[in-house]
Amino acid sequence: MNILIIYAHPNEESFCSAIKKKLVEGIKENNNTVRIHDLYSSNFNPILSKIELIGDPKTLTDYKAILNYQLDIDWANIIAIIHPSWWYGVPAILKGYFNRVLAEGFAFTFEDDKPDPKLLNKKGFLIQTFDATEEMEKELFSEVTSKSIFYTWKYCGIEDWQHKAMFRVNFVSHEQRIKWLEEIYVIGKSIN
Repeated sequence: MNILIIYAHPNEESFCSAIKKKLVEGIKENNNTVRIHDLYSSNFNPILSKIELIGDPKTLTDYKAILNYQLDIDWANIIAIIHPSWWYGVPAILKGYFNRVLAEGFAFTFEDDKPDPKLLNKKGFLIQTFDATEEMEKELFSEVTSKSIFYTWKYCGIEDWQHKAMFRVNFVSHEQRIKWLEEIYVIGKSIN
């Protein structure tokens, strides 16, 4: 299997970083191939410019980088997204990635005023960390953070998603974090 990890956290000492490493360890157990879009370490520019929106994106200095991100998405059988939830949304850099990389003509087109998804026959896996409680995210906010990702990618054709959420991450014990990392490893190892 070809697995693309889209990773959005600025701190390589974070729990999200530990999650990424454990997931990669597990994925490689079954000789799967992994590519990683580490948005912060690659200094991904999240700003969708006017030229990109209504002009000629080929004139942008990072046009080739955007094409390479798209080629990796095409290559992947599974898209895994790892991010913290901030203010009940994704980090701005990840939202910018969606805006710029999942572009019309690549991820979808329009036919008769309806979206025609282009990212078909792929699966998704979403891993999120929260400082909030599970009740707050699920009951008070109706899982808005995960739903926004699912609907974004569904628009592009990926409807089959698995989801792992970890709550109160900055407040749980070291033992709980170790348990979660073991679960992530098993999840990665089960991909084949």
